[in-house]
Amino acid sequence: MKKSFRSKNILLVVILALLVFVGGNIYFSNPDNLARLEVGNNAQGIMSIQETNN
Repeated sequence: MKKSFRSKNILLVVILALLVFVGGNIYFSNPDNLARLEVGNNAQGIMSIQETNN
């Protein structure tokens, strides 16, 4: 029980972090970056988004 509860907590934290990250991108970026965010929904896509935002 304890292990599954802990993994659920980790999953919640990951989802919250993704929501904050995506929310920040939506708030600070233009529609072009939003389209890129939808297409590159993986680590490589996130890296490219961070590079274009700099």
